[in-house]
Amino acid sequence: MFKQGLALSSDVKNLELSVFNLETVLNNQMLGQNQLHRLLKVFIGLSPDKNIKTEPYTVENKLNPQIVETDTSSYLKRTGYQTLQQTGNLIKAERKIISAGFLPNLTLIGSFGYSGFNPDYKFMQTYNDKWYPTNLVQVTLSVPIFDGLKKTRQLSQNKIKSVQSNNTLEYLKNTYRMEQLNAIDNYNNNMKSLDFQNQNLAQANNLYNQKLLEYKSGLASLNDLISVDNTLKAAQANYINAIISAELAALDLKKANGLLINK
Repeated sequence: MFKQGLALSSDVKNLELSVFNLETVLNNQMLGQNQLHRLLKVFIGLSPDKNIKTEPYTVENKLNPQIVETDTSSYLKRTGYQTLQQTGNLIKAERKIISAGFLPNLTLIGSFGYSGFNPDYKFMQTYNDKWYPTNLVQVTLSVPIFDGLKKTRQLSQNKIKSVQSNNTLEYLKNTYRMEQLNAIDNYNNNMKSLDFQNQNLAQANNLYNQKLLEYKSGLASLNDLISVDNTLKAAQANYINAIISAELAALDLKKANGLLINK
């Protein structure tokens, strides 16, 4: 077209620049894809040299519509809350053990049997064929009177630990609820952004197709077509970024709901 006088030298340079930029973007995308594949292999316990096949990503049916509210008791599924609950149960069990130390302790020991004597090692045989009964009954009553206030101090320390554990549980409950509400807002906002970018991409495609027809008909210049093409590339990039943000927001929401790891 340049040799035929249908395009200016600046148009040729713009096309060459666009091709160079596209090649640069493509090379960066391929490099990033290869690095992410290696990272995925390491995460699933495979060697980076292992060959694996991944399915192409499709947006359809991947993301749910906007969420208004979720289960308010989801904090009970969070690992941190469950671990602290177990700690609280251990503190209660420790308190029962300490309190039991104030109670009297009654011990009964009984032993009943027979014994015999024999200068020779002969099992079940005595020298005079006689067996003598040996019986023992022992009852021990232990009444705690004073232990230097040891158990009292232990109970006080246990009470402090119990209060601290309950306060931490309440703090975790409120923190996890806050994370859940923030995750809902973030997810809904990203879903709106994804829908907007989807519409924006559709408009950019229509505009490009229209401008391409105008260019073929001689109603638009090459610079106009290149400008619209750049707009389309920007819309595609924004749409991809919106998908990534929406997927990350979905993961954060699963984490906030205690559903990130299904047993």
